[in-house]
Amino acid sequence: MAIKTRQTTATGVTNNNAPLTNAELDNNFVELQQNKVDASGDTMTGNLSFGDDDKAIFGDGSDLQIYHDGQNSYIDDTATGYLHLRGDSRVKIGSVISGETMASFIADGEVQLFHNNVQKFATKSTGIDVTGEVKADKFVNDESLPDVRPSLLLDFANQKALDPRITFTRGSTATYWDGKTTAKAEENLTTYSQDYTKTVTAGTGRWSIMDASTTTGITAPDGTSTATQFTEGSAASEYHGLKYTNNTSWITNTEYSLSVYLKNGDRDYVTVVLHGASNNYASVEANLSNGTISRTSASGFTVDKYAITAVGNSWYRVTLTATTNTSVSQPWAYIAGSDGTTAVAGRGMVPYNGDGSSTFSVWGVQIEQRDNTTAYTATTNNPIVKYQPVLQAATVDEARFDHDPATGESKGLLIEESRTNGVSASATLNTSLAIQNATWRTDSVIAPDGTQTADVLVPSADNSFHRGYAGLTTASTNTISVFAKAQGYNFLRMAQWNASTGLNDWYADFNLSSGTATGGGGSYYTSASIEDVGNGWYRCSVSGSYNAANGIVLNVCNTLGGTYFVGDTFSGVALWGLQYEAGSFPTSYIPTSGSTATRALDSAYMDITAGTFGDELTVYAEVDDAPKGYFPRIISLRDTTSNAGPFDFYTSSGSAIGNDSITARIYGFGAVRADPSLSYLSRKLAAAYDVTGLSAMSDANTTVQTDSSIVFPQANRIYIGAYSTTQGLPNVGIKKLALYPKKLSDATITAMTEE
Repeated sequence: MAIKTRQTTATGVTNNNAPLTNAELDNNFVELQQNKVDASGDTMTGNLSFGDDDKAIFGDGSDLQIYHDGQNSYIDDTATGYLHLRGDSRVKIGSVISGETMASFIADGEVQLFHNNVQKFATKSTGIDVTGEVKADKFVNDESLPDVRPSLLLDFANQKALDPRITFTRGSTATYWDGKTTAKAEENLTTYSQDYTKTVTAGTGRWSIMDASTTTGITAPDGTSTATQFTEGSAASEYHGLKYTNNTSWITNTEYSLSVYLKNGDRDYVTVVLHGASNNYASVEANLSNGTISRTSASGFTVDKYAITAVGNSWYRVTLTATTNTSVSQPWAYIAGSDGTTAVAGRGMVPYNGDGSSTFSVWGVQIEQRDNTTAYTATTNNPIVKYQPVLQAATVDEARFDHDPATGESKGLLIEESRTNGVSASATLNTSLAIQNATWRTDSVIAPDGTQTADVLVPSADNSFHRGYAGLTTASTNTISVFAKAQGYNFLRMAQWNASTGLNDWYADFNLSSGTATGGGGSYYTSASIEDVGNGWYRCSVSGSYNAANGIVLNVCNTLGGTYFVGDTFSGVALWGLQYEAGSFPTSYIPTSGSTATRALDSAYMDITAGTFGDELTVYAEVDDAPKGYFPRIISLRDTTSNAGPFDFYTSSGSAIGNDSITARIYGFGAVRADPSLSYLSRKLAAAYDVTGLSAMSDANTTVQTDSSIVFPQANRIYIGAYSTTQGLPNVGIKKLALYPKKLSDATITAMTEE
């Protein structure tokens, strides 16, 4: 409230600001009384604004001050106690402009720090977790660290490049995760996509009911009571239904896709419209009595594609994709009744006299800025745009520097054996898998490679199992893997099936909500695993050893291991990238299209001059997982003239998964001279030797393992992840290799391998 004042001139002559009269003073006093804040406490019903450098001051000594100086904002506390910033259980610091998180604090849990909205640092119950490179001006450690520089340092995890002296080959393309490339996945630019009576805050878009009344609690396509029935009014109008006003303009000359689920009551026809300014629009009219599109119309906008698809219980999903023009400043979407005969009006709808009683039901409105409609994603008070990691393809002879797709952690140089995918159409599962008590919703979900090629397996309403299956040539040991994502149902069972017995020889169950695998099913089961690959996708795999089976089975389940249930005919599980390979563990995804395909092995080695490392050496290795395969090597130094040692880090556990020991072996002129076994977790190994003996250590050992005096030949080649160009592949990411021209002390190799 402003107080009225007047001014006089120097001569006492009043201008427009004459002295206040008694009546005016009384009025000011009354207004002040009405708007005062009680000194003992009161309630504000509006904003309290402070100018630049005006402070909100708290405490007897003005200890706490909050203010803005015109450019920066401050919270100053000069008290001797603590400044407490407290939330109930979670506190976040972020950007009000972009919405990205900068720091997150969780009660009884993690403190997380972010860079560009990606977590880089987190406290754990066991210490800290850092994603990416750690740099420091000075590192102080009481333990013994190497006192010489390495003669060879291959830091694959950080450099993500090959030393030019390395010869690398692979005779095929291969897949990997690069840790940075993403694709837009789920998107819905509407708010409250299935609740049209909500009061929506300004700036996010809003719904309007047009000449209609609503009844909520109608059974929706997914079986929930979240759909809305519209009963039209009796106005002579084109507005009988629902309007969405988007507060952000469309982008010109851009494709948008509008989709909505509709069900006929007794209003057979409904128009669906994308609308811009100046009556520029694209619309389709759906006939809900026979499930057809009865007509299309456009002005300014271009209708690119449209469809109507039955989804069960008389519900249809109507989709419209259109390209905008330059008049896009008033973005609207309409879902309105139509009489099926009257001509379309200027907004793309049909003007007719409502009968005051006809109805149709609406659920799941979605607007996407893309050239096709994807699976429905529900929204509440904010639009949704999600992104997911994109699986990459390396060309022939291109090295792969793999990453954890969910965290972005660099795993180093990926070295794998050759494998064949026995599924002939790995990405189009609606063609490679037959189905029982289920249907396919094809190409409806963005797949892990960023394409809209993932199919949803939807259970029927039969009280039975709901599955896809295929007969394939089997080997003595096989692994099934597939990328899966919950689409209403959270559980998947994968099995190898025996036609002669009608039973599963081995299987595993997967929880796509918690990201866990439960194995042990069947007499010939060996192992199961699940890998988070981002945005709700998981790569699920199961392995078994019996070769009499002749098929694979993928069951959608509503509980863990519960194969029999009644489906709602809408929910399901998205599936993509099916792989069936001979071996006891899964390898990287091998795409197929029309026939089986083979990924060639990775080969990497470096030739050196014999005698480069003299008669003493320390070898350090860091990998991202336990090596697996046929006698896999992490690193091997060999004399190619005699195909002898002198050194290997390897495991002899054959094709078993989860090796718990690594051997540091010294060869000497055709004989094993030393081979102490090391306990092994997942990360670090070191071995130091000279003519007097060998000392070796791992991240899991408590004491150094030693062996006696040795004699060994000189190496002229270093194999990375093998012991030849064809054998001993570890099937893991090799993060770092280092060779020191000295036998380092036991204390040093212990310090090097500590986690």
